Amino acid sequence: MIFNVKSKHDDRRTRAAPGGNEIHVWTARPLSHQGDEIEELRRTLSLDESGRAERLSPGTGRDMFIATRGILRRILSLYLGQEPGDIEFGYGKGGKPFVRGPENAPAVSFNLSHSHELAMYAFAAGREVGIDVERLRDVRKPEDVIRRFFSETECEFYLSRPEELKLEAFFRFWTFREASVKASGRGVFTRDKGLVIPAAPPGSWLHDPGNPVSIGGSWSLVGLDGPLGYVAAVAVEGEAPRVQRFDFPGGLSHT
Repeated sequence: MIFNVKSKHDDRRTRAAPGGNEIHVWTARPLSHQGDEIEELRRTLSLDESGRAERLSPGTGRDMFIATRGILRRILSLYLGQEPGDIEFGYGKGGKPFVRGPENAPAVSFNLSHSHELAMYAFAAGREVGIDVERLRDVRKPEDVIRRFFSETECEFYLSRPEELKLEAFFRFWTFREASVKASGRGVFTRDKGLVIPAAPPGSWLHDPGNPVSIGGSWSLVGLDGPLGYVAAVAVEGEAPRVQRFDFPGGLSHT
């Protein structure tokens, strides 16, 4: 099904809602929007969101919040057929937001994550979804973190990696855990939360992160490559999905 969005600022735009076995993942750089563009995005926010933005110190942090939420609304408007500023959010388990849409609107679930200057958004139809993106960066005492938060299987896999692959391995596991917890609405993960990879992935896993991994019960995970220096993961209810990738704002013109 195709939904149309009209705005005085845009040409006619369309975007099909994700299919039953699809996840749509959008990548954006919110801080590339400045000045009038930030103000335009701010005008689409709810009173609650605007209040949260005002409580942040002026500058990069506030602009990142405004742009990240404004972009979310712009993308959702393509699926829901509503103006960005008309979209209403509710909050469920663990404070996870959801769309309070009209009865005839598609059941689109979503999740977002940002790291440094990058934001990524995941959208699914009729099932819960979570996403996490992380910039590759130095971690203080990574072995201690692994032992504290991850399973024995995951620890063994990490420790078996060559030194040049350990940093990526660390953040692959971290994004997998964060995405799974965000999908289920459980909040920040601990060793007892999130989904655990039941067996050590094959040695080729880090070189093929897009290979879906089924994790306990009814959940699946897919590793994603972000732009250079970033890794990400998506967790979703049900069978491993087909992931479609879009860029904001470039993806606005895709059909």
